[in-house]
Amino acid sequence: MSKRLSQLQERRALLEQKSALQRLQLGAAVDEIDSRIRRVEGGLGSARKFLRRPAVLAGGAALGLLVGPRRALRLAGQAALVIAAARRLLRFVRPS
Repeated sequence: MSKRLSQLQERRALLEQKSALQRLQLGAAVDEIDSRIRRVEGGLGSARKFLRRPAVLAGGAALGLLVGPRRALRLAGQAALVIAAARRLLRFVRPS
């Protein structure tokens, strides 16, 4: 009986260690997912603010008609990259 009890205790200790490691890994995965979701929500919030203005919508439509939809999307993507880089730079220069 003593041998079986020690085997069970060893198995329990091993399972507890494995469980603790899995909890840590799960916590890290949740943190990473949460970070990604926050970035997406921030981008969506910015897009909502930007698109609420009728002048921006009209300007985007005019740009699309003048230069074509592919080029307009490419320009919008480049503008988004520049804006994101400028925000990061401003955060670095002016920490809160």
